[in-house]
Amino acid sequence: MTCARCQAEISAGARFCVACGEPICVSCPQCAGPVFGGQRSYTGCGADVAPAAAAIPAQDCERRHAPVMFSDLSGYTALNESFESEEVQALMARVKSDVSAVGERYGGTVNQFVGEEMMALFGIPVARRDDARRAVEAALELRDGQREHARRLADEGIALCRAHGMGRIGPWLHEVRALTEAEPVARSRWLEEGERQLALGCVSHNHLDLRAIAIDALLEIGDLDGVERNCVCIETYTAQEPLPINDRIVLRDRALARVACRERGDELAAVLQAPRDEGTRAELFVLLPALDTALARVAAASPA
Repeated sequence: MTCARCQAEISAGARFCVACGEPICVSCPQCAGPVFGGQRSYTGCGADVAPAAAAIPAQDCERRHAPVMFSDLSGYTALNESFESEEVQALMARVKSDVSAVGERYGGTVNQFVGEEMMALFGIPVARRDDARRAVEAALELRDGQREHARRLADEGIALCRAHGMGRIGPWLHEVRALTEAEPVARSRWLEEGERQLALGCVSHNHLDLRAIAIDALLEIGDLDGVERNCVCIETYTAQEPLPINDRIVLRDRALARVACRERGDELAAVLQAPRDEGTRAELFVLLPALDTALARVAAASPA
């Protein structure tokens, strides 16, 4: 129980708030037992205590408009399926700490965490004229803050590659770095550098891993010609030795490109469902979140 005046915690049986002195109860006129607001009879002696209860000051209430900010970690289900529970818990502890710090920095109050979801209230308990703006700015910083963290990690990896050799994972890391850029021009610059490193010579898996990451980066900025170009590169590179995982990647990414072109319909839903089912059977959980989002968009556009 909390005090209506100052929100301090009130211990059981207390008659006054220890923080501000607000009366919480009065005494029963017959047996001197504590009577709280709203009571009509006292359970200790059965006396009529309605008049005494009415003397307790009414608890102040008010209605407020409170902006609410929700934060949700994309791919949480796939994350749990791909990593040990201890690893997921360690990651979520850091994410929750970062989310809470951002919300509170903008004057929000973290209301609850449910799994990977967070809800923060702005304007409670202290209301400000710009609470809505604060909520939006907090949400934008959360998005960009995680992008910035990923950017720092990618830069550290690229620096190590420059010191010890680019050939093993350097080209792929450049595509990862491209994903951390929100601006299409900056993203394209990193993609081009990855292609240049690839042409200089590298371990063979870069020819596939780079393409898969590049396609994700190109889908985000709407470069669908680039998506198709990289799909063709994957097919050409694996023509002599087909790899099922890359076949699934190409199938998925061409279907996602159709969604990006605003195609809809049952036929496209079936095309999207096929790589999703294949990815689930093969435990390629990293492929699933984008497919789930695309399937939801197609379903939303279908007539009821």
